[in-house]
Amino acid sequence: LCLEVREAIDSDPMYGPRQDRERHNVGIEYELLLEQTLKSMDIPFETEAELRVRGTARTPDILLSCPVGIRVRRRESRNLLYTRNENDTPPSPQKESIFDDDDYEWKVICWIDSKALFGDVETHTNSVL
Repeated sequence: LCLEVREAIDSDPMYGPRQDRERHNVGIEYELLLEQTLKSMDIPFETEAELRVRGTARTPDILLSCPVGIRVRRRESRNLLYTRNENDTPPSPQKESIFDDDDYEWKVICWIDSKALFGDVETHTNSVL
């Protein structure tokens, strides 16, 4: 029975102790990458560990010391990216973008919770932003 359980665990490519460890390690790796990127951009922040030491009630991976504005495409404009047919060619860098200023809006970011393995780009773009 032990051998059969081991084989079942090892044969599952998505779930199990090994995959949990891999996901955990990737999560830590991307949190460190996020911290390094913010430091290189001189954006002041506190880490989850620092917030826990202070005893704060909520501990995102990164708490920005002051909010920052991020310019993102509006939801309606993002949907255009997924409705183009295969004969459409993306705009070249020399040509003007297919999006104008009305296609963008500003989002205020106060904290970041890094989810290295959260969904694919289309799901994230349409459901989260």
